Amino acid sequence: MRSLFLIGLALLAAACERGSADGLTPDFRGTWDVTYDDSITVEVAVDPESPLHGEVGDEGGQLGFGDAGLPLQLDIDCSRPELVCPTEIWPRELTLDQPPGRLDDDGAQLSDVLRGKGGGRCVTRPGSVVTGEVVTSSGASDVRPQAVALTSGRMRVVVDVACIAPHAGFPSGTELALSTGFTAAKR
Repeated sequence: MRSLFLIGLALLAAACERGSADGLTPDFRGTWDVTYDDSITVEVAVDPESPLHGEVGDEGGQLGFGDAGLPLQLDIDCSRPELVCPTEIWPRELTLDQPPGRLDDDGAQLSDVLRGKGGGRCVTRPGSVVTGEVVTSSGASDVRPQAVALTSGRMRVVVDVACIAPHAGFPSGTELALSTGFTAAKR
């Protein structure tokens, strides 16, 4: 009888462990190293069906477009305090106690809406997000899975083009998106 009780208890413990592990948020606690791509993609949505595209360095830079025969220069200056470039969203060394955003139901995808970053004409608009895939690991002694990396990450900051080029003559409300890829690994 005692053997049946112990077997039943072991089966119950295994079932509880499986059930609780499936519904647990990965543990993000620790120090993470964030690595950004070497460039920032710039997209100006003058015409939503055919936006202007370009690329600058990871700290910004000048970008020229030839639109309808008129040269257009944009100066993406990430040192401006009111402009938050995608490479400034997270520091390169990130200390976490919890996920740095919302996780999907199975904890495999991370997303975070960037509200209220920057200032003035450069405040972030809808479409400003952080996304990434969560890589986890589980050991025999882990109570819940350990988040160990974020891969396929993307930081996207959307601002009014007047933030960068207030006198360029763009239609009011034209959006400029700055985006870059990133990865992060827990130490």
